Amino acid sequence: MTTMDSGRPPTGDDPDLVARALAMTAEWVEQGQRLDMQRLADSLGVSRVTVFRHAGGRDVILGESLWILAERSLRAAERRFDAAPCAGARSAGVLQLFNQLIADARGLRALLDKEPALALRVLTDPRGLVQPRAVAAVEDLLRRDQEEAGLELPVDPHDLSFALVRLGESFLYADVLA
Repeated sequence: MTTMDSGRPPTGDDPDLVARALAMTAEWVEQGQRLDMQRLADSLGVSRVTVFRHAGGRDVILGESLWILAERSLRAAERRFDAAPCAGARSAGVLQLFNQLIADARGLRALLDKEPALALRVLTDPRGLVQPRAVAAVEDLLRRDQEEAGLELPVDPHDLSFALVRLGESFLYADVLA
């Protein structure tokens, strides 16, 4: 599968297999284990070809799994902020907590240390599976603050979301980027 294909979510006709593959991969990433496609296929009781056909290639499976983990962290950040709100915009507080959770994720750090090119490609590709979803999630936070708290933004919410995500990436992955 080429890098251009990394932006396509799995489209196989076995959603249970895809869900199990993504859950298993997300667990491996959390544990700091490498995604080995043969090991994944063996663990699922299918061939590598079946995994590729239903769930996609390594970049796709990793991207989907990283997004599962990121979304989980975002929901945790929202719950944490809502349980003990502080002064300022909800979006800013949630984003700060989210970035802290990502920075503290040992499995992600292991992936960045062991396979930096792969990790950065999957995490930061604007046509990939992670960054566009992160931008959309931040945009949702900003729009909620606009609607519920009257937040006034100096620029379009989508443009600001993209800038905030890219800024967060530059801090979170600075050592790998250097």
